[in-house]
Parts: sequence; C-alpha cells; structure tokens
Amino acid sequence: MPPAVYDRLRGTFGSVSWSGEHVSWADALAVCGGYDAPALLARAQRAATAVKEGRAAYERDAILFHEPRPAWPVLASLLWIASASDGRLRVLDYGGALGSTYQQHKAYFGGLREVRWDVVEQEHFAACGARQFTDSVLHFHADVESCLRTGLPDVVLLSSILPYVEAPYSVLDTLLSHAPPFLLVDRTPFISGARDRLTVQRTRGHLGAASYPAWFFSREKLDRYLEGRYRLVEQFESSDRANVPSQYRGLLLQRVGGNPRAR
Repeated sequence: MPPAVYDRLRGTFGSVSWSGEHVSWADALAVCGGYDAPALLARAQRAATAVKEGRAAYERDAILFHEPRPAWPVLASLLWIASASDGRLRVLDYGGALGSTYQQHKAYFGGLREVRWDVVEQEHFAACGARQFTDSVLHFHADVESCLRTGLPDVVLLSSILPYVEAPYSVLDTLLSHAPPFLLVDRTPFISGARDRLTVQRTRGHLGAASYPAWFFSREKLDRYLEGRYRLVEQFESSDRANVPSQYRGLLLQRVGGNPRAR
C-alpha cells in the first residue's frame, strides 16, 4: 500500500483512533497499555529485520513498504542542512525506533561526504538496535547524554515522537540546552487554542492492538516556547490524519545566531 494512502486510511477508517482529554499522563496511562509493551518491540524488530535482509525498502510503525518513497520535505531539509556543513550530516534522531527514518532515506545520502545517524530510544529498543542494526552510519543510545559524548549533531530530528512522551517540553529543554543548529519536527499534530490536549491513542487490526497516551499540541504554545531561540525556516504538511480536529505539520527550525553558512 502506498504510504500516503496508508496514512489517510488509518486516520479515516478506524485502524487508529484518539479519544479523551486527560488531566495528566498518569490519568491517561491508567486506561491504556503504554509504550514499553514487549509486543511493540517485537513488531518493530521483525519489520526492521525484513528491511535489513532486503525483503522491504523500509518500514514505518512496523508496517513494511516495498517501494522506496522518501518523505520529500524531510529529505530536502536534511540535504539543505548538509549543504551548509560542507556535505556532512550528523543527525540525533530522538525516538527513532530501530532506524526507520534513516532506512527510508539512506539511498539519497550517497553524495554526502559524511553521514552519522544516532538514534536515542528506550533502553530495550536501544539495546536491540545496538545488537542487531548498528552499522558504520547508524548507532543507538539509551539516553541523550551518551549520544552527545560521540559529538554534537547538526540537527535534532523529532519525527512523530513528541506526542508520545510524558513531558515533551522537558524533552525539548534537554535537547535544546545543547544548542543544536537545527531542529526538524515531523508528523506532529497541532490544534487550535492555547492549551495542549492529552488523549489516548488506540490501534487495532493490521496495526496490532495497542493503546498509549498521545498529545495534540497548541501551535501557539510551541511558538511561544521557541521564540527568541529558534526561528522557523520552513513548515510543511504531513500526511497523517486523526479523528481529533488537528493538522499534522513538519517544522524546520534554525537556532537564532546559529550556523552562519545556512541561508
């Protein structure tokens, strides 16, 4: 199934749904399963193995895709960042599972002088990645600090991860305290108004049965948070859809006073 069709179907026909407006993460977690369920890692591991063995072009959310299809705005952003760094690209992929985004786009990095892709994930994901999927480019870490000991990234990538962490602004505080030149946010839902909304997301059918807390973000609140620190270079629409009134967006942001070679 083409990825764009998959994204629209899952939001329209009930493979994924969102409900509720919870007052706290603990409140939401009390009515769902959470992210550390062993089945989630097992599904991701099977899908990543199929990609590694050449039985699929890439995977996303443990769904296999057999034809290469990059997320063009994400790829363009990464290559633009690399062009400002003499053809070198170093990515800190926070919440990057077993390297899904890297596998989806690696064929397009051949013209770059140097690429390093560091995934920061939950400990059991990071251990699995380090054991089975590390190569000369792709590396895995269980926390930001151990990742940064290998060097500072050109860009922090947050692809469909901020909605699924308990304290997204604390995560941003940690990541941005190291002043990465660029921040690339993708597949993130925004709602109108000044307040974020905490829901429970449920999947079923071919996506497997799972449930976990999920945020929908106030764009107004995020803009206030970033003001004076990161400026918007570009924004783009993501193909995901939800049964909560929202828009999924991608944002390319540059640190104020950052890389002077980027224009």
